[in-house]
Amino acid sequence: MYQATLKVAGGKLLRVKMEIENMDEDLVIQSISLTGDFFLHPEDVLPEVEKALVGLPLNADEDTYMHPIQKVLDARGAKFIGVAPLDIAQAILMAKESA
Repeated sequence: MYQATLKVAGGKLLRVKMEIENMDEDLVIQSISLTGDFFLHPEDVLPEVEKALVGLPLNADEDTYMHPIQKVLDARGAKFIGVAPLDIAQAILMAKESA
């Protein structure tokens, strides 16, 4: 289990927990959970955001993680309050280093 907690600008907490699998000799995100004291409107979009990150390589950069998050937000007209896609990408990179 890879995990990290990030305190973002404004004092909100973001927690990332990930399980990783080895796929064709590359490590990829098998599952991911985003929790904390942030908000997402509408709330039911969060599972879609998490699903958009599944299958992405663990050795990716911030943009690789931010793009699918923003794509889901734009498609659903959703908005994070208290965190941003960049914060999530940074937390993923922190979690990667925790293992």
